Amino acid sequence: MGLHLTLISAAIWRLLRPAKQTVVVQQPSSPMSVADELFKLQRLLEQGVLTAAEFEEQKRRLLR
Repeated sequence: MGLHLTLISAAIWRLLRPAKQTVVVQQPSSPMSVADELFKLQRLLEQGVLTAAEFEEQKRRLLR
Protein backbone atom coordinates (compact mmCIF):
# COMPACT_ATOMS: atom_id res chain seq x y z
CA MET A 1 0.00 0.00 0.00
CA GLY A 2 2.82 2.44 0.87
CA LEU A 3 4.54 1.92 -2.49
CA HIS A 4 1.31 2.61 -4.37
CA LEU A 5 0.79 5.81 -2.41
CA THR A 6 4.35 6.90 -3.15
CA LEU A 7 3.93 6.22 -6.88
CA ILE A 8 0.62 8.07 -6.98
CA SER A 9 2.12 11.02 -5.08
CA ALA A 10 5.05 11.16 -7.49
CA ALA A 11 2.72 11.08 -10.52
CA ILE A 12 0.59 13.89 -9.09
CA TRP A 13 3.69 15.96 -8.33
CA ARG A 14 4.92 15.55 -11.92
CA LEU A 15 1.55 16.74 -13.22
CA LEU A 16 1.37 19.75 -10.92
CA ARG A 17 4.93 21.04 -11.09
CA PRO A 18 5.45 24.15 -13.22
CA ALA A 19 6.35 23.69 -16.86
CA LYS A 20 10.03 24.09 -17.70
CA GLN A 21 10.94 27.59 -18.75
CA THR A 22 12.41 28.25 -22.16
CA VAL A 23 15.17 30.82 -22.34
CA VAL A 24 16.05 32.51 -25.60
CA VAL A 25 19.07 34.78 -25.82
CA GLN A 26 18.36 37.74 -28.06
CA GLN A 27 20.52 40.62 -29.16
CA PRO A 28 19.87 43.50 -26.77
CA SER A 29 19.30 47.02 -28.06
CA SER A 30 22.59 48.12 -26.51
CA PRO A 31 25.60 46.05 -27.52
CA MET A 32 26.86 43.57 -24.92
CA SER A 33 30.10 41.70 -25.14
CA VAL A 34 30.16 37.97 -25.72
CA ALA A 35 31.75 37.63 -22.30
CA ASP A 36 28.76 39.43 -20.72
CA GLU A 37 26.34 37.09 -22.50
CA LEU A 38 28.33 34.01 -21.43
CA PHE A 39 28.31 35.27 -17.85
CA LYS A 40 24.52 35.65 -17.95
CA LEU A 41 24.14 32.15 -19.39
CA GLN A 42 26.41 30.74 -16.67
CA ARG A 43 24.24 32.34 -13.97
CA LEU A 44 21.10 30.87 -15.56
CA LEU A 45 22.76 27.46 -15.59
CA GLU A 46 23.74 27.79 -11.92
CA GLN A 47 20.19 28.88 -11.01
CA GLY A 48 18.78 25.82 -12.74
CA VAL A 49 16.92 27.83 -15.37
CA LEU A 50 19.02 26.27 -18.15
CA THR A 51 20.08 22.66 -18.46
CA ALA A 52 23.68 21.86 -19.35
CA ALA A 53 22.58 21.02 -22.90
CA GLU A 54 20.69 24.32 -23.26
CA PHE A 55 23.70 26.20 -21.90
CA GLU A 56 26.03 24.52 -24.40
CA GLU A 57 23.64 25.27 -27.30
CA GLN A 58 23.35 28.95 -26.38
CA LYS A 59 27.13 29.17 -25.85
CA ARG A 60 27.74 27.61 -29.25
CA ARG A 61 25.43 30.19 -30.88
CA LEU A 62 27.23 33.06 -29.18
CA LEU A 63 30.67 31.85 -30.19
CA ARG A 64 29.85 31.47 -33.89
